[in-house]
Amino acid sequence: MFGNQSVRIKRLSAIQKLLGEHPSGLTAKEIAEELGINRSTVHRDIVSLSESLSLWEDQSGRIGIFPPSHSEIDRIIDLGESTRLEFKQTACWNAYRGVKDHALVENVVKSVVGFMNSKGGLLLIGVDNGARIIGLEDDLKNADPMKPNKDGYELFLRNSINSSISGSAMTFYDIEFVRSRDVKDICKIDIKAASKPVYFKGMFYVRNGNQTRLLTTQDAVDYISENWLHG
Repeated sequence: MFGNQSVRIKRLSAIQKLLGEHPSGLTAKEIAEELGINRSTVHRDIVSLSESLSLWEDQSGRIGIFPPSHSEIDRIIDLGESTRLEFKQTACWNAYRGVKDHALVENVVKSVVGFMNSKGGLLLIGVDNGARIIGLEDDLKNADPMKPNKDGYELFLRNSINSSISGSAMTFYDIEFVRSRDVKDICKIDIKAASKPVYFKGMFYVRNGNQTRLLTTQDAVDYISENWLHG
């Protein structure tokens, strides 16, 4: 027993060292080939390492260690949009037209619903599609002119989301504000997978890659049957 544990510790140390030498990350297959172990062992060891290391995994399956100098939110943004992560530049203020635009918060709600109907994820407001941090200055001023602060902004978002989804779905998301490395505020909506289908204006959205997709009626029926009725 002790011998097996000793081998495992050495293997974990070897994987950590290997990841440290490859800041752009490695796939489980590459780690397995480098160390002469099978991929299932790599996957188990990565789970163990994630308890003590801050690891990332991108859409291509590459795994790496976050640089210690980056804050958590900056690390997340650096990964780019994915199945579990989406950026929205704004939820209120249309900078191109210079007006408050209700369509923008509807886009936020669609994304929230899409995550709920999938496996959950993070929605960051104040970051554009290119992972450039914009911040919330204009949104905070215009979401609720009578309360131009984070409290007013959170209330604006919650009212917009809660008025568009069923009551039980309100428990599947949370909102907080975080600050980026360049001292700009970002709104972080942490969304869990819902226990039953969630609709926005009678329409069914899911997460598809790095996009939110509206399903046709037949596709929605098939998706719901597969993910809830037979779950």
